[in-house]
Amino acid sequence: MEIGNVMKMIQKIMICIVAAILLYCVFISNIYLQLLASGQKDLAFKFNPDTYESLLQKSNLASSLPQRETLARQAYKKSPSDARPLLDLANLYVTQGDIEHAKLMIQYADKLQPRDAVTQLMIADFWEQQGNVQQALSHLSTALEMQAKFRAKVFPNLLALAQDKKNRSLLADLMKQPPIWWHEFFVYSIHQRASLETMHFLFSAHDKLPPKLAKEQRKIYVDLLINGRVWKQAYLAWVNALSQNEVAALGYIFNGKFELPISQAGFDWRVNDDPRHHIAIDSVSDQTDGNLLSVSFNGSKPISNRLIGQLLMLDAGEYHLQGVFKSNDLLAGNGLKWSIICVDGSVLAKTPLISGNHPWSRFDVDFQVPQRECQAQQITLDIDPGSYAKLDYSGQILFDSILINKY
Repeated sequence: MEIGNVMKMIQKIMICIVAAILLYCVFISNIYLQLLASGQKDLAFKFNPDTYESLLQKSNLASSLPQRETLARQAYKKSPSDARPLLDLANLYVTQGDIEHAKLMIQYADKLQPRDAVTQLMIADFWEQQGNVQQALSHLSTALEMQAKFRAKVFPNLLALAQDKKNRSLLADLMKQPPIWWHEFFVYSIHQRASLETMHFLFSAHDKLPPKLAKEQRKIYVDLLINGRVWKQAYLAWVNALSQNEVAALGYIFNGKFELPISQAGFDWRVNDDPRHHIAIDSVSDQTDGNLLSVSFNGSKPISNRLIGQLLMLDAGEYHLQGVFKSNDLLAGNGLKWSIICVDGSVLAKTPLISGNHPWSRFDVDFQVPQRECQAQQITLDIDPGSYAKLDYSGQILFDSILINKY
């Protein structure tokens, strides 16, 4: 047989052998992938014992430390872009008491996957075990930034730290530049009924948030203080965030001339939302300059007799309430009245009832705030429903220049 023919035959044989090997590898790989997909990892690794995942699992299950280290290193060589073998080696070195090598593996893992949430959580766990809570919090924060799904599991621990007066200072570094999840954590803490003292601590970082979030957080915080009846602190927190135009509208009543939009927050006017009436600031007037308050009814009795109100912070003393109004075919129970009440419910003053038709007219009433048990007050516009239900509600009333002066 000629040499050329022999070489051709050998080439054909080699091609067949390589093809057979490739087919076998594809066959094994398909079985391996199918077993992984069905959740049968142990059986899958038997078909393909030298894959990265199988080496990593074997490392975790190895009985001896040297064997575990060898397998972890082999896994890392298979996939040097994955930090898990390095984290496994770090835990192995901790077990051996070799903390310096463990820290080195942690540093490599961090450089390898600095924005991977799972890696950062494992690094945070390592530093917490080493007693370096600040370092742990830094990596924990990164993990919460990258994966919001972890926040529900981590927030309880962060809240526990915030409530610990001795150790809460560990959160100081985070609060210097609050992470993107900080506002969500703040809201979570409120829902968990954290103490006012804890919420005051967490709120101290609000001025470093983006303006929109800072404004929203202040509103939540002020409402929290109001609900906790911490009146002075709530008022100061609200006042300190007012714009120049809003500061100009301050007085014993805020925005009593209705030149600003109603914010429904803090010590501003608050309107009870009800489709049975329409309450809004209107710019149309034949008597007054600027804006006014318009209240109109659409035929049905509102759910609440309270239409609009505002919290006040009046010191003890004698005062005078005044304002102007105009009504057009107003039909609302026995009429509408303005009242000044202490937050405990005791009435300090109320105006005569208004109903029917009135040209622009003035109302006023004197009242006295007592020395005790009236730290905060409310001015409210209410319906007097009368002794029996009157179901027809219609007409409109306009108000302007609602002012309080002190004698």
